[in-house]
Amino acid sequence: MNEGTLLFVNFAVYSWLLLVPIILAKAWELRKTLPVTTGRIAATASLATLASTLVTTIAVFAAGWLVGLDDFDARPHAGEGDLAVLIALVPCFFISVWVDTVAGSAVVPSVPRKEVRAAFFRANQLGYAMIAIVPIVRFAKSAIWNGRLIW
Repeated sequence: MNEGTLLFVNFAVYSWLLLVPIILAKAWELRKTLPVTTGRIAATASLATLASTLVTTIAVFAAGWLVGLDDFDARPHAGEGDLAVLIALVPCFFISVWVDTVAGSAVVPSVPRKEVRAAFFRANQLGYAMIAIVPIVRFAKSAIWNGRLIW
């Protein structure tokens, strides 16, 4: 593994550790907004979340690998990996909405794609907030305990 991929390990770890709560959050949002059965909602949220988590994990590792090809010294110290997570959240959010919409529309073809996309857009806001809170809390802990951010 080149050093660029190490920079994004935290993103993958946080995404996969929070998989079940994110699936539940998406199911809750889909249940509120889409006119389908609870079983179909559970299948849609699970399939879409697994697919989008896999795609975004591959995307961040590929980006890290490309960064590492440029002799980038990315041995993440304390906050660097968490900063990489916060930066990666923006493009990964939109990738997730797209993958969720494609996967979700396949499971619930009776619902217009526009409605599925809107529901997943709202659901991903909560899911990505869960992922973002981890590095933010780590930054706050570093600032409080050490009087500064540790790099």
